[in-house]
Amino acid sequence: MAKHHIMLGGIFAFAIIVAIFAIGVDLPVIPNPNGQTVSVTGTYTAKAEPTQATLIIGFENKAGNAAEAQQLNADEMGNVLVALRRAGLSDDDFKTLNYNLWNRDEPCRIYYGDEECASGYYASHTLEVTTDKVDMIGRYLDIAIGAGAENIHSVRFSVDEDAQNEMKKESLEKATRDSRDKADALAAGMGMKVYRVVSITDSGSNYKPYPMMYAEMDEARALSGGVHADTQLVASDVEVYATVYAEYELA
Repeated sequence: MAKHHIMLGGIFAFAIIVAIFAIGVDLPVIPNPNGQTVSVTGTYTAKAEPTQATLIIGFENKAGNAAEAQQLNADEMGNVLVALRRAGLSDDDFKTLNYNLWNRDEPCRIYYGDEECASGYYASHTLEVTTDKVDMIGRYLDIAIGAGAENIHSVRFSVDEDAQNEMKKESLEKATRDSRDKADALAAGMGMKVYRVVSITDSGSNYKPYPMMYAEMDEARALSGGVHADTQLVASDVEVYATVYAEYELA
């Protein structure tokens, strides 16, 4: 009786295999016995036009006492804020990045025949101005300088947080596809195919807002002096760069 069961089981299994081939179903690929793998790096850079512009303005004044230094700074920044509000910006567009008040007590020195004295009280204030009116940022820079700002640290173009997150997702997804394309190409070169993913690691995405640095204010002042047109700042695309490391088993 057991013999008949074995024979029937074998016939049944054979019938299943015949049926699979008859309907065109592909059997799973058996991985190579030596376990060869390929390791690849996938990269992608997502790009988008900037939707925000940020202007960093610095104020610094020196005086004989702390109150005077503080007042000079407050007056200078107040003039700039009034001018920028008149140009259409609101209080929500302004943010203080840092504020410092300190005393320097150093002896005066003779430098190239002139006496220089660094001692005194110093006040510094850094203001961040952010707006979605990207095409107006050159005009705002001119207005700030015209109102008395003497330190423009930088102009930066960016996108909002939601857009950054979408760009990060896009860059990671397409970096992963890039790693698979590279693995397929390497496998084909060896007469093999990719069987499965062994591991994949996200090395992180790098968000790069586009900065414009202003080391010399004389040139910016010249552009905003009334003879020339408004300062024209042309921004490049904002970028999010992603890299993934992946290992694939071959067959």
